Amino acid sequence: MTNQPPIGANDYQAFFEASTVAAVVRINGSSLYNVDDVEINLNAHGATSDAAVVLPIKTNPDFSQVFANLGSTAATAEIFLGWPANPTPGAPPSIAGLTRAYYGLIAQYDADFELNEATFELRSLASPLVDEKIQMIATNATTIDFLQSVCEQFGLNMQAGTPNAPLTVQEVLGEMYVGGYDFAAAIHGMRIWDLILQCAQFDNVDVWEDQGTIYYVAPTLIQRPTVPIMYGRDLALGSGLKCQHALQFSRDIQVEVRSAQPRVSQSSATRYVTNDDGSVSVTTVNSQTSGSPQWGTPDIVTQRISPSGTVVTQRSVSGGNFSTTTSLGTEAPKLRYIYFLKNASPATCNAFAISQWRKISQHEYIALMQFPMSKAKGIIPLTALLPLSNCPYAQFNQTYYPRKLTLAGGKGKAFIYSVDGINHELPQGAV
Repeated sequence: MTNQPPIGANDYQAFFEASTVAAVVRINGSSLYNVDDVEINLNAHGATSDAAVVLPIKTNPDFSQVFANLGSTAATAEIFLGWPANPTPGAPPSIAGLTRAYYGLIAQYDADFELNEATFELRSLASPLVDEKIQMIATNATTIDFLQSVCEQFGLNMQAGTPNAPLTVQEVLGEMYVGGYDFAAAIHGMRIWDLILQCAQFDNVDVWEDQGTIYYVAPTLIQRPTVPIMYGRDLALGSGLKCQHALQFSRDIQVEVRSAQPRVSQSSATRYVTNDDGSVSVTTVNSQTSGSPQWGTPDIVTQRISPSGTVVTQRSVSGGNFSTTTSLGTEAPKLRYIYFLKNASPATCNAFAISQWRKISQHEYIALMQFPMSKAKGIIPLTALLPLSNCPYAQFNQTYYPRKLTLAGGKGKAFIYSVDGINHELPQGAV
């Protein structure tokens, strides 16, 4: 790729603005503190976003005492960035003129007394949904009812917008082949966010968390701000733009094809009976049993054919197991595309997966962009569209959807955006 064009006057202005950004953190909704360094990492669909802030130790209170009496109450932190109208060196921290860039839970803090630094690690307010497993659920409720109950339980807001009437949780679980004696038992070990992602897929909506609100909105209804990016003008020097296009199979794409076929089993039994006269009678009994999944339900219809030709049909429910293990949940490290085929053989599923993998790879363009935070761009949300122009390779001049968005900077360092974008809407579960 050719070298980046020379920096111009507008670029110097942008870097100057990025170097004068003020950063303030508000802890537990009240106390304000000036921040030395900030790093915000936003992932598509938002449940695994995180951030970190560094505060000086000597000029701030003893945080071990601040958090000593929290009990089971979660500690929160809000990061504000921007340009104060009248910046005054040494003034008390203020959020006047700043914009909230991140709102999350404080996972832990590390104190380095030699460096005079206290580092706070933050997680998304929706991160408990990734970690927690479902305990009980009303399967006759709609997907939106389910999400609303989850948001109320974890103190989150919700905004929904579906193109059609939402499905019921039972319909979603039935399509996923999840069953059990009852649905509550079958999904006991399932993580809340996994089910939310599956509900989003069947409702044809996107789902993400931003600033304490869960958005469950159809792609056509999402309001996306546009932030134009021009190569040679907006992008940072040195490593401002890197592009990628896979001609065959992209390593960042994962295609899953799920299906089921009737289960057929044969049984044969030989019986030996000793008669009264001492002779032995031998009887052979053969039977065939087949089971077919019922789409949209957790049920399986079993059909048994006896040796005499009698057919016995019975509806049963597939089994589910309880799980009480706990671990930190994560979203998929790749772009996951999940397809459901009815009554397809393993060979058919594999051929379909290979075909879709190649097709998606050939039409997917990836752009890794770095550019300074400026007053004109401000705080860029995950829902933004980034139309790229002036790239030396013409096919990369497309509109990109952020897959990952990082904003980092601090005292003596310019605040720089790093965006991993692709040229189409992301599938559910992508990070």
